Amino acid sequence: ISANDGSSITSTTIGQRNASNIIINTPELTVQNLASISAVGSLTNAGITTEGDAGSIVINGANQVTLSNGSITTETNTLGRGGNITENTDQLTAYSGARITATATATADSSTQGGSVTLNTNQINISGETTGILAETQGPANAGLITLGPNGNGETLIVNFLEGADISAATSSSGAGGQVLIDAETVTLSGDGSLSTRSTESGPAGDITLLTNGRLNVQDGATVEVSAIGTGDSGMLDVVAETVVLDNGQLLASVEAGEGGNIGLDLEDALVLRGDSLISAEAFNNADGGNVDITAPFIIALFAEGPDGNDIQASAINGDGGRITIQANTLFNIEENRADRGNMTNDIDASSEAGIDGEVIIQTLEIDPNEGTDPLPSGLAEPEISQGCQVGVSNNGQFTNAGRGGLPVIHYAPISSEGIQEDIYAAGQIASHS
Repeated sequence: ISANDGSSITSTTIGQRNASNIIINTPELTVQNLASISAVGSLTNAGITTEGDAGSIVINGANQVTLSNGSITTETNTLGRGGNITENTDQLTAYSGARITATATATADSSTQGGSVTLNTNQINISGETTGILAETQGPANAGLITLGPNGNGETLIVNFLEGADISAATSSSGAGGQVLIDAETVTLSGDGSLSTRSTESGPAGDITLLTNGRLNVQDGATVEVSAIGTGDSGMLDVVAETVVLDNGQLLASVEAGEGGNIGLDLEDALVLRGDSLISAEAFNNADGGNVDITAPFIIALFAEGPDGNDIQASAINGDGGRITIQANTLFNIEENRADRGNMTNDIDASSEAGIDGEVIIQTLEIDPNEGTDPLPSGLAEPEISQGCQVGVSNNGQFTNAGRGGLPVIHYAPISSEGIQEDIYAAGQIASHS
């Protein structure tokens, strides 16, 4: 199926009824040259307020979905809930200003919510600053959720960014920004672009959760970011994986006036930093720095390959620095150091330029060689001699000869070979010491 040159497939509702869904079953879909597929809850028309939900858009069975200066969108404009977008495809390619968006517009009521975007695909190629995959709110309604994961039985998700392209759940008003969830066996985010949740006004930014049983790669300039550049709070960036490899990649959380902006990494194997990589919970203006919590058996920072080095930061400008907590068996080639980016070293830094410095807590496994052993005495011990039978003291004790058996009469005499010696006294006879 190909939609070209301004053509459109549209489902719209006005009034209290829900709009119809759009379901497309095709091995290949192309939307280009201002063509669109949309499901919209319309504005009030002739005094009738839209209360019905916008329709959803579902694309099934596609080996390839391509958008070139085309769009797939759902919108809610008044009281109805926004529709969802679901794409089940092996590969999605978007470029030249293409958009996949689920939007709650500025006129949407605060009681409703924008739609969600679910992309079940093994590979996403997204290119261009004006190209985006978005779940957003422009008013008091909350934005929806973006979910990315492999299609069918696939285990790997690859996202290739080019020329500043963006996958984002955002708020530009008082509504809450959406969430982003990725769940796959292996995830690779590569290239010049970002996966983000953002707040540009008073609404709070959403969270990003990355779940993988294997490896997460963030490389070649890719960024994962939760941020609030308005007065709202920033979100939380959570990563649960076996291994995380940042190769000139960034995990960022930032805030300018609100709170939040925290990063958590729960890793089964290792965190590897190379090629000027950065993990940062940074605060601007008077805001306090966020927190970075990392649990991993090994944290390995390779030797700096560029001007900045590989850094873990929770810094601030006028506010207080944040807290960095690391639990690991071993840290290799990275240590606590107050240093700006650009020093060509691998640093852990929770400082503030004008406020109170934050805290760095590093808990590493320490082996005690004395564990399980009894300590030796520090001085010589005096021998304890029995005082039960002292010479010259009457009635202080008694000696009982119970038989010598094979011992000689004299303690230094050799043992006789003629058999067992007889006792001088009968067994049990008491000898007085007086």
